Amino acid sequence: MGTEEEGKNMQWKSEFETGIAEIDRQHRTIVQLVSDFETAVNARANWNSLHPMVHRAKEYAKFHFAVEESLMQIYDYPSMTAHRSEHRFVLERVADLEGGVLRKDTIVDLVPLFRTWLLSHFMDSDRHFIEFVHRRTARSGNTAVANVLPQVLIADADAENRDLLKIVLQANSFRVTLAADGMEALAAARSDPPNIIVSDVPMPNMDGFALCRAWMLDAGLKRIPFIFYCGHHVRPDEEQFARTLGAARYLTKPLQAELFLRELRAVLPAAGRISSAA
Repeated sequence: MGTEEEGKNMQWKSEFETGIAEIDRQHRTIVQLVSDFETAVNARANWNSLHPMVHRAKEYAKFHFAVEESLMQIYDYPSMTAHRSEHRFVLERVADLEGGVLRKDTIVDLVPLFRTWLLSHFMDSDRHFIEFVHRRTARSGNTAVANVLPQVLIADADAENRDLLKIVLQANSFRVTLAADGMEALAAARSDPPNIIVSDVPMPNMDGFALCRAWMLDAGLKRIPFIFYCGHHVRPDEEQFARTLGAARYLTKPLQAELFLRELRAVLPAAGRISSAA
């Protein structure tokens, strides 16, 4: 001990940034959760105060790790198994802490260990993965990026699915607008028309089919390409139904990033003609 950092809470630093906005946002949240926990431990908070913080950190870490691992699967990341094992290790330690397996007098010792693990994960494992993503997207997208109109509206009830698509699209120089249901997507599109919409089918308030129907009846939106991006649970006849509504594509999750982007770019020229003709 006795280092310069001893007694100071963990803080976000510019060297943690990956260049992918959504990953950085999630990393910032994790750093803040760790910092709040350190503050409480240093203030000698009792276990009744610490336990909810540990639970909240565990649940957010599970969400963040799931996003990263899904993205690794999409990009066919060769070191995914090793990276996933690091996630499992820290989740097990946090679960031990939450469940009371560890003695209370070990909590103070765990704080610097969690910080050390997190710094190593940010600066080594995560950076290696993000550099891989940047190399893959550079190879697959450099020739096409200059020719696309960049705003994509994503309509999906699942926050993790929205985050995954946002990360993939932002890494390929698209701007992204998010909506959690069809009503929200329709309002966003009428306020600021995108160049393309990507929508799931099951959503509250207005599902994807109802959204597509309303989209095609709207004079200001009907020429903007509509892509369905749906889970494996869909019925076999749904693709044909989506086509009859006017959808340009009907894609099934999960799709490798390069294939997804290829399908997206295949219909973007139509959006470009609409924009230039407006």
